[in-house]
Amino acid sequence: MEPEQTGSQPPPQPIVRVTAEEVARAVPPPPLPRYQLPVPPPAPKGPRVSRLAVAALVFGVLGIPLTFLVGGIALVSGAIALAITFSNPDLRGKKLALSGLLLGLVSCVGWSWALWYYLGKPGAGHPDGPPRLLEAAGGPPPEGIRTSPEPYRTALMANVVVMGSAGIGKWTGSGIVVDREGENLRILTNRHVAEGPAGSAGTATLWILLSSGETAAATAVWRAPSGVDLCVLEMKSRTATEVTVVRLASTAVSIAEEVFAVGNPMEYRWSLTKGVISSVRTVEMGGERVKVYQTQTPISSGNSGGGLYTHEGHLVGVNTWTADKSVSEGLGFSISVDTLLEVLGRSNLPWAARLIQAAGHP
Repeated sequence: MEPEQTGSQPPPQPIVRVTAEEVARAVPPPPLPRYQLPVPPPAPKGPRVSRLAVAALVFGVLGIPLTFLVGGIALVSGAIALAITFSNPDLRGKKLALSGLLLGLVSCVGWSWALWYYLGKPGAGHPDGPPRLLEAAGGPPPEGIRTSPEPYRTALMANVVVMGSAGIGKWTGSGIVVDREGENLRILTNRHVAEGPAGSAGTATLWILLSSGETAAATAVWRAPSGVDLCVLEMKSRTATEVTVVRLASTAVSIAEEVFAVGNPMEYRWSLTKGVISSVRTVEMGGERVKVYQTQTPISSGNSGGGLYTHEGHLVGVNTWTADKSVSEGLGFSISVDTLLEVLGRSNLPWAARLIQAAGHP
């Protein structure tokens, strides 16, 4: 007999028995879902600044106080950076690239001008260099040429300044009055003086400054064939009788003979220099054999188209080119009057026939 249970004790729990077959057939419950925090979307990336544009600006700033080489780097890198930023929307820095490009341009132009001014300008290298000449600025020729002794006076009074322009290009050279017919003056010079830079022959505007002080327009009326560097200009002058006409030499000159040159070198207009004939040479111009006189008479840029004269004042050559002064001195070359008269004789021009007859050329 079991003892009687009191009310303070819990009722007995049923016993649950699980067989081995039930365990084998049991299926585990699915895993509970894991709670995940929401992942925010990535922030959009803005366009980045071009490093090349920044470098161009830095080089541009440094190029102004340093040298035009640094400015050149800024110019090139700025142009490249500008092109890249325009073609790539993910890059910023157009203003930086443009600023670097402009600063580089200012540096290159400024330093180039400074080098020309201090190294290439006449009188450079001396703090008290000569002031700008009045005749170089378009004023009257120097009075001394009118009172100079013969035969120099004739050559000086026959010298003219040839001024040319085409577009933004301007240049100056020399010329020689070789014929006068009423108010018409004919002026002998070089083709490269009359035509200026390559491609300007048909667009060049020419003006002549005479020894009388008059300035008038001129046109080319004859160019030597075969590329020979000779040309004749014609102008109408109200002071034609105040200038002189040179005489062409009837005979050639020889080595060691004294000569003098008249022209407008480096804007020092109506300049006369003396020397001797160093050699008589033959060169080829466009297939034409041309006789030239080599002289140690000082000839510089601006003398082109001016005259080379015998000690008697007769024109024997047209000063055409000189060797580089940085590597040599005393190497000037003039196309001979013999060559001029030979090629001029093929033109059948009335005034040309008069020149040839006056020179006694066959």
